[in-house]
Amino acid sequence: MNSLLLPSFSVSDFAPIDLSIDWISQQNLILGTYESLEHYINKQLSVAKKPLGIGGFLEKRSIYQSSPHFNSSEKERNIHLGIDIWGPSDTPISMPFDGIIHSFAFNGEIQDYGATIITYHEALNDGLISIWAFIQKDLEHIEVGIPVKKGMTIGHLGDRHDNGGWPPHLHIQVIVDIKDHFGDYPGVCSEVDLAYYKTQVLDPKPYIFK
Repeated sequence: MNSLLLPSFSVSDFAPIDLSIDWISQQNLILGTYESLEHYINKQLSVAKKPLGIGGFLEKRSIYQSSPHFNSSEKERNIHLGIDIWGPSDTPISMPFDGIIHSFAFNGEIQDYGATIITYHEALNDGLISIWAFIQKDLEHIEVGIPVKKGMTIGHLGDRHDNGGWPPHLHIQVIVDIKDHFGDYPGVCSEVDLAYYKTQVLDPKPYIFK
């Protein structure tokens, strides 16, 4: 099985996965369960004849509406702040650039990130942070401050028991300033906060796929 994010990959190697409210409603779909979302993802991969799917940057989604994790406050969070790469569980994840481990955590709430690794990259735009979430629970090989090298395997895609109950995928986010967050950072925001987060997050694709 090929690792995700090898330098030879390009965006065209992945099937586009659209989870936006407009597209899902246009298709008359209801993706309110694990099974319905998994079926939709697998169907898109099958139609495109690709093993992996990609999409989601600043996408407004309805899949969070029934989740207390995203809607426990007055502000509904439904804008996705990274990209998702969808594929089989156990798929290795290789780093696309050098860096060091900033922090890590197992965010174990239902529909949360699951196992999460955050890395710092001094060579990217004078210092950027990246998040790698929904990976398998085994974080014993990870320590704060240790280097990660381009091409190094940092983990594998988790299954629904590892990643908060989502179909297997990798959430990737590139952040300008992580401030005091450690092992976690918002991956979904409300529309009222979107203007702020647009100053804090960048589209990961230009950094991952050269």
